[in-house]
Formats: sequence, structure tokens, C-alpha cells
Amino acid sequence: KVRVALHVDDTLARGPGHALEKFFTGLRARFEHKEPTYLSVDSAIEFVGVTLTETVDCNGDMWRHMDQQKDIVRFLGDMQVMGSRPIAAPMSSKELMHSDSTPVTEKQHRRYRSAVGSMQYYVTMTQWHLAHPLSRLAQKNSAPTQGDMKQLEQTLAWLSNNSHRKLSAPVLKHTTFKVYSDSDHAGDRLSGTRSHTGVIILCNGAPIQWRSKKQPVTATSSACAEIYALAEAVRDARLTLWKAQELGYTTPIPIEVQVDNAAGISFQQKMNPDSRLKGMIDLRWNWVMELQDTGEVRAVKVHTSANIADILTKCLGRITYEQLIDLVAQEAAAVLQHSKEQ
Repeated sequence: KVRVALHVDDTLARGPGHALEKFFTGLRARFEHKEPTYLSVDSAIEFVGVTLTETVDCNGDMWRHMDQQKDIVRFLGDMQVMGSRPIAAPMSSKELMHSDSTPVTEKQHRRYRSAVGSMQYYVTMTQWHLAHPLSRLAQKNSAPTQGDMKQLEQTLAWLSNNSHRKLSAPVLKHTTFKVYSDSDHAGDRLSGTRSHTGVIILCNGAPIQWRSKKQPVTATSSACAEIYALAEAVRDARLTLWKAQELGYTTPIPIEVQVDNAAGISFQQKMNPDSRLKGMIDLRWNWVMELQDTGEVRAVKVHTSANIADILTKCLGRITYEQLIDLVAQEAAAVLQHSKEQ
């Protein structure tokens, strides 16, 4: 004798105009629902803190964008961070976090947890380029130091001057995916010996999935760290492929994973990895067998300077950091140009 009521605060639907009108007409016939707002060049959509916009560039090509600037500005205002001086990069060096091991006060700890928790939402949704700094900060959430606090304030200051950054992709009739994988072999010995994995997936040039996390075990060689990272990329790529297929999209197979280390490619192709990896990786593990099945995913070599996933594994200075962010915009432009040529 329990009644459950489901309340939906907002609705987001995507499809052809006539199908959307039919859907909302049927919806309003059964439920109380506000008049829908349709995305267009003249009309943006606000959805749970995310702003969706549509623009037409000087060549007449249509683009769609996704940002959280309004919500980020409100968050930074609550944190009293607005008006900060420009910062070169959100985490240009790992040294700042180790500069002062004095524990923070209880008040500072509350601020630290609140800021990291809020940024987690933005990083998950749109701010992919902050995934690595946030990953490092979140690892100290239970017992941050004054050095960690200084790094948090620096990251917040950078965000206050970069809240406008958005995800952008051209409107095309087809869908393409590109995957990048990277690792930083024991890149921060002061925090531990485990390496860091970075994976990012682009759909028509726009990031749709990314991860920056410590690996579960210590990799005793850079080759081992790269193979762990490649395995994570393969898992994410396969999941993305399955989602696309469920949505009715035709996707090219195999999906290529861009890596800047030859070890991952050699391992996937079974080119006698025993000499360097003997005793490190059990070749009977299921994920190893999946990795070496090149039917769905294939590793290909890319130059380190062009590996976008590098931003998800290392602390980078302004020039390298901005170059990698710009590479994403270049990917979207290249996808658009390729579509026109076809």
C-alpha cells in the first residue's frame, strides 16, 4: 500500500523537428509540461546547469556547443574566487602540492572538500582539460596539506579566467570517433609509485568521454604502464562503440586508439613482448586477451606532441597545455573539412 510519485524537473530530447513536436504534443496530453524550447541559432537551451547553443560560422557551417559558464561563475562567486589574476595553467607543476606538509585547518578542509566536489561535476560534464589536476587534488581529499590548498586556489584562479571554455562540434550527417591513450610512468614519486592513465574519446572532434586516474598497481616499466593505459582506452572505446550502435549509428570498425609508445602497439600485435614484460603481465588475463583482439580496436602510433591524452597524465606549463587544447579544436575542423571533401 505504498504509492510512489516520480517528478521530472526537466526534459531534454533530440531528434528531427517533426518528431520532437509529436513527442512533446503527446507528452503534454498526458502530463503537465511547459512549452518546449527548440535549439537554434537564435535560441539556446538551459538544461541542469548546462547551456546548449548553435552557431553558424563564416563559411555557413553549423556548430553546436555545450558549456557551463553560468553555473561555474556562480560557483566561483560562492567560493569568493572571482577577479583572480590570470594563471598560466591550472597545475603547471606537481611541486606546489609538496611545498608545505602542514595540515589544513578544519575551515580550510571544508572549503577544500566543497571545491573539489563541485569541480568534479564540471570536469565530468565539460571541463575535460581539468581532469588531471582534479584527480591529483581529489587524492588528498581526506587529509589535505597547506601545499594542496595552495594548488587548489591556483586551479580555482585559472578556472575563474577560463570559465568560458566549451565543447564544440560541427553538425554532420555522419559520426566519427577518435581515441587517444597515454600514461605517465611513476610521474610523481613523492605521492607514490603508481603511474597515471589518460584516455580521451572524440566524437566528430568533440570530447565525449575522458578519464585521468592512477593505475591500480605499480608498473615497473614504461611499457607496462602504457599497456595498462591502452587497455583502459580499449574498454572505453568498446563501450562507446556499443552505445553508438544502440543509437543507430554506423561506426567504422576497428576504432583506432592513438598512442605515443610503440610498446602498446607491439603488445597488441603479439610481437614477442616476453623479453620486457615477462613476469609483469599475466598473458592469461581476460583484459589482455581482449586487448590483443584487434577486430574492434587497433592501436596506432602518434607523435607525443600530438597525443591529446598527454594533458590527462601530466602537469603541464601554459604553452604545452594550450597547444593540446587547441588540438581538439583542430580535430573538429579537420573532421568538418574531411566531410566536405567527401
